[in-house]
Amino acid sequence: MSQSAGPPPAQAALFAAHDRLRSEAIAWLEASKVPLKGVGDRFLILLAARILQLGTAVQRLCEAGHAAEAQPTARAMVSACVILSYLIDDRNGRALAYRATYRTERRKRITRIEQEMTKAAAAGTEFFVKPEMLAEYKRQEAELTTVEDKAMAILAEKGVVPARLGARSDTFTGLNNEWELFEKMNAVRWYLTYYKDFSDEVHVNANTLYTEMVEQLSGQNNIGAKFEDPLYLLVATAEIIVNTLELVDRAFNLKQDATLKEIDGHIGDALRAFARETGREIGASGPA
Repeated sequence: MSQSAGPPPAQAALFAAHDRLRSEAIAWLEASKVPLKGVGDRFLILLAARILQLGTAVQRLCEAGHAAEAQPTARAMVSACVILSYLIDDRNGRALAYRATYRTERRKRITRIEQEMTKAAAAGTEFFVKPEMLAEYKRQEAELTTVEDKAMAILAEKGVVPARLGARSDTFTGLNNEWELFEKMNAVRWYLTYYKDFSDEVHVNANTLYTEMVEQLSGQNNIGAKFEDPLYLLVATAEIIVNTLELVDRAFNLKQDATLKEIDGHIGDALRAFARETGREIGASGPA
């Protein structure tokens, strides 16, 4: 069982450029000192920070030789950026709906635990959640709900109430599914390329077993760092990071176009150099 000691030189150079992007993005966000005037503003910055945190995780996985395994994290970056884009236009109302919807999910989880506990009791079997654990879940949920209710009441007095783009009340967007959200946010390309591709790894679809199949057919079983081609992954994460900064710039009218263009140029040059060195081109929707 052989494992690579480190990335090939071309990958190492690309990883360094991606790390520079990550560092520049963090520094830009910290220096922006945007005024947080409401719950919506806070959620925008929370999402931006989360995207950069996820980008850091992708960076570390790539450096350790696990670019393929970083795809679920990259998908989370895509989702977070689309949500960020969605919140901007009605940020306070949509942020409240975003938070309120996941409060509903907390309650659904507790209800499902109670249902399964009842089934286990009827069958005379031991359930993995003890009554005292369930009581603690309920206590925590009630405590958090009380805090949220007070905050929402204060906002309601100011005319800020949950708002959704669509008609449904059980999703934070009011839309039927993620496809509709991507479509509304003019992010169909992201959905059909990055999001769907990275979803294979999230769900461990058969498509993800290509490398293992090749190894098995050749009589190998290499577990560990593989330093598989990171180009498509880092094209995606770079685009998401830069787009995140552009969304924050637009949301708060920071007028930092020149700075963001420079940041984008650094990583763009590195991606194109890696593509040339490995005999490819980067098109409008990723590497050819």
